[in-house]
Amino acid sequence: MTAQAPDWIELPEGPMRPLHCLLDIFGPRALKRFTFEPYPAINYRGYTARWRLEDGRLFLKSAGGRVADPKWRNAEGTRQCALSDIHGTSEPVFADWITQDLLIPEPDRLWETQVGTYLRIRVVNGKAAAEPALFEVEASDLAKELFRRRVVP
Repeated sequence: MTAQAPDWIELPEGPMRPLHCLLDIFGPRALKRFTFEPYPAINYRGYTARWRLEDGRLFLKSAGGRVADPKWRNAEGTRQCALSDIHGTSEPVFADWITQDLLIPEPDRLWETQVGTYLRIRVVNGKAAAEPALFEVEASDLAKELFRRRVVP
């Protein structure tokens, strides 16, 4: 069974943390939408992304994976796609197309069971719409939440 490696997010007050909701890396201004090859056992989407929350705004910092189309090649001649192939820049892209809750596990969360404390940040059109809030999650609640919020291109 193939799982999904989390995206990662940089928060202003600390180190990079896993992001337990899947966000759309393309948005309406993407230059190209790719289909990616799943990476066995860790990544059914076939790509990973890094995000940054800065001054209350969400940015897509990097994204990429192996493109499924065997004929497509990047500037270096490989099938690896990067943020510049999607958005035309390697600079962080303001993610104004994202409207959903960001779910970020706190250190007390049990990795194996998905139970514990999560930080929830409501984002509307790429901007934090409320103060972050902590909440406790039972395994069944988390499964429902992640299923409801997943974004699979």
